[in-house]
Amino acid sequence: MTGDGATLRTARLAAGVSLKEMAALTFYSESLLSRVERGLRTLTPEIRFRYEQVLGDAVYRRELLTGAAGAVVPLALSSHILKSFQEPGTAQTSLDDWRGKAAAYGREYMRVPAAELQTRLAADLIDLQRQSESPALWGVAAYLLNTYGKTMPGSERALGWYGAALSASDRSGDTAVRVWTRGRVALQLGYEGSDPAQARVLARQALALSDKPSTGKINAHTAIAHAAALDGNTAECEEQLTLAWRTFDKVNDSEQISDHAIPGWRIATSASLAYARLGSGKTIRAGQTAAETRPGELPRFGVHTDLHAALMMVKAGDRAGGVAHARQSMASLRGKASLSLQLLLSEIERG
Repeated sequence: MTGDGATLRTARLAAGVSLKEMAALTFYSESLLSRVERGLRTLTPEIRFRYEQVLGDAVYRRELLTGAAGAVVPLALSSHILKSFQEPGTAQTSLDDWRGKAAAYGREYMRVPAAELQTRLAADLIDLQRQSESPALWGVAAYLLNTYGKTMPGSERALGWYGAALSASDRSGDTAVRVWTRGRVALQLGYEGSDPAQARVLARQALALSDKPSTGKINAHTAIAHAAALDGNTAECEEQLTLAWRTFDKVNDSEQISDHAIPGWRIATSASLAYARLGSGKTIRAGQTAAETRPGELPRFGVHTDLHAALMMVKAGDRAGGVAHARQSMASLRGKASLSLQLLLSEIERG
């Protein structure tokens, strides 16, 4: 976000978000945000980032952020969709079409900035809610709701959507969907570092639901590895990553570009962050393993492993070098870094 506190106020008002709502969503007091917006307090990078998280593309569309463009999902619409999933639907649809949409979003999420998916995904969620009450459609909803939550990583709003995804998976009655949703949400919480305790709970639930090897179980093991790394537990972290790789060997999933899949390069990418949080030199080898098989059309995931290396440097004691390395890598994206990458940069800068 460019400019000063006045820019924050302009963006907030343009998105239809009150100062009270902004305070609740950013976890800052109303009085502090008011002073920042009026130029009476310094606009810190953290406050700027929190505004970006809440306002998303409402800011981008009005060119109040640099290097981005796209559509907007107003806060009111987001709240409406969430409420609508608590009410029964009435219309009919093709199950195959909905499954096709969910699969397409899984692929697009890997290539397209998350904020650019929000408007279409929001509209599809509203349409899906209006469909007949069938277990299979609730299974589709679990995938779409999880993706929608991932368009706002690290925020309180994301947690609400992850919760909705978990509820939808339970309503589907499909064990495979329940395992996948719990594993994927657990990994997201662990990867973000936003709630490692809840990540453990959900991952353990996923592992207990079924003995069958699956992508959900791979995610669950990896999620626990992140929780262990955040606790400084090297032995548990490495044990869980080993279990993730063993499960991967049994799953035989050939899909390389989908958020619903977990190919080897993604396990290695996630492992590199877990090792980085421990300050371990294994971060570099994991990043190299990821690069060996990662599709060339996904350059931002290379930036992820670059930032993991930077975090390892910080944890190992070279804070200045790590921060400089991270900022240089982020600059290569020319202002088009995802919110997940911005969260990771904030973690590095905090040390």
